[in-house]
Amino acid sequence: MSCARLPAAVLVLLLVAFTAQRVRAEGDDSTLTVEQYVDMGLPAPDRPWRGRDYTVLSEGLSRLLPEQLPASRSARSGAYLDRLVAVENLELCRSASLPLDQRFIEGNQLLLGFRDVLGPYIQAFAKDPRRALDVARIAAFGVRCATLVAGLANEFVSGLDPADPNHATRLEGLRRLRSGLTQVVAGAVQMLTDDLAQEPSARLELARALAECLPAMKGDLPPMTRRELAARLQQVGAAVADDEALAAALKRAAAALAGD
Repeated sequence: MSCARLPAAVLVLLLVAFTAQRVRAEGDDSTLTVEQYVDMGLPAPDRPWRGRDYTVLSEGLSRLLPEQLPASRSARSGAYLDRLVAVENLELCRSASLPLDQRFIEGNQLLLGFRDVLGPYIQAFAKDPRRALDVARIAAFGVRCATLVAGLANEFVSGLDPADPNHATRLEGLRRLRSGLTQVVAGAVQMLTDDLAQEPSARLELARALAECLPAMKGDLPPMTRRELAARLQQVGAAVADDEALAAALKRAAAALAGD
């Protein structure tokens, strides 16, 4: 039956029910407004952020309740989360006008900031599954950040002088850094295969980031770790074959890790 043939009273009831549902959805939004975050002293979202901004952000978010964290699907705070995960925030580390050592330091600060910001969102997701997309977007940003830092590290290594008395110490520091970058990627794959299993849009967000970044990260991952991650991605891809977009992204990500 078309809407035109429904009794007027029924149409009114449907309209009231729809409006009430939407109001409840908006009422569930306990996040702050963009202005409130800025008034707390957090970085403004109308400019690119640097590593130190993520340090300030993580300290501010730690003072909020889980439901007050910026959310992707929030009309109040969605724009703030957009800035948090903006690829534009990585551009300074790619700038050839900045010396390599400064870009390397900035990249590391971004990576540490990502880690500290992700923590409160993981805790929020444990209480509210609707946070899955937020977690996936932040994890995807972390994968992109790790890929950038890996490239800077490789560039840094190529310029080291073997005759430098601190050469061995520098190499050991870079080894530990690569281990940390491996954990970021492995953690993203585990999150995609386990934690986000019930949220296709969140899975797709993270799968696309991995497909984008793993070709550049392959050489920085230990061989057996590459093999393990490729197998897990293939298994998930086979399980979601009916979701063409997600399956294709997972296939690209797994293929990026194939071979020696």
